[in-house]
Amino acid sequence: MTISKREKRRAVIEDKELLRLLKALTECGLSITIKGAMLLNVILDGDKLPLRRGTRDIDFDIDADVELGSSEISSEELRALIQSKLSSVGYVYDFDIIRPYKPGSSGLNLGVVTRQSGQEVLIASMDINVGRNKYQVKYNTAYGFDFYGQSMARIFADKVKVASQRKILWRYKDLYDLTLLGKYSGWSAKITDDIIEDTGGELEDFSTFDKRADDLYSAHTAFVRDYGLSTDMNVIYETVKSLIEPFRKPQSEELIWDGSKWVRRSQYRGPLMLKTENFARQSSGFGTLHLQ
Repeated sequence: MTISKREKRRAVIEDKELLRLLKALTECGLSITIKGAMLLNVILDGDKLPLRRGTRDIDFDIDADVELGSSEISSEELRALIQSKLSSVGYVYDFDIIRPYKPGSSGLNLGVVTRQSGQEVLIASMDINVGRNKYQVKYNTAYGFDFYGQSMARIFADKVKVASQRKILWRYKDLYDLTLLGKYSGWSAKITDDIIEDTGGELEDFSTFDKRADDLYSAHTAFVRDYGLSTDMNVIYETVKSLIEPFRKPQSEELIWDGSKWVRRSQYRGPLMLKTENFARQSSGFGTLHLQ
């Protein structure tokens, strides 16, 4: 079966199917680091995250050097490896390549398909990047399994970087995610700058965010339509505007986000979102994070 990108975008992926896939990925022994919206949905669920952003993929990095002894791997070798590992823990489906892996260009996108009423149906998909993720941490979940995922500090830094670029016009979801992350405290402007520099990127000038309001409105409208969310663009814009302020010019002192504004490090008393922190859920319920 060949799945087109258009068919994939139109597919309705249920949370329970992605959760089943995530659980199987954590149990099958692959050397992976979970990223993306599924990570945020599982870890930041609850009171502070009333509007979860839907996703059709589970994003992760896979360390091919660990799995196969080499990062030189074809799309078919990677597909076969993942299918074999998942089948070993009872996750038995067909896996079809939606987008082939191109080293240095794009990751592998795999569709998980099953047969329903005589037709093949896409029930989940995986967006897979080949490479080791040095910002890997262990997460405990309320769903009865743990997994290794990308640190929240790295996720925050990636979102800030996108906010500085023209690509926010087609990656408006990153502004939405940044707004969600802004509900939490402990983000460090210095740590964020360090991660951006360490990961080989650099901030642009935020000119698209500042000057292309009409285009951002169109992007917001499309985002709301595609994800079925009811969100206020003004809230997103003002929250992101506050979050990106320290990154517009060099800062003479370390600034920490307290959940609503940036404050001096000396004024902040809570834990920081470190580069490689471990999170655990408190028994009080979803959405509450603390350092292990």
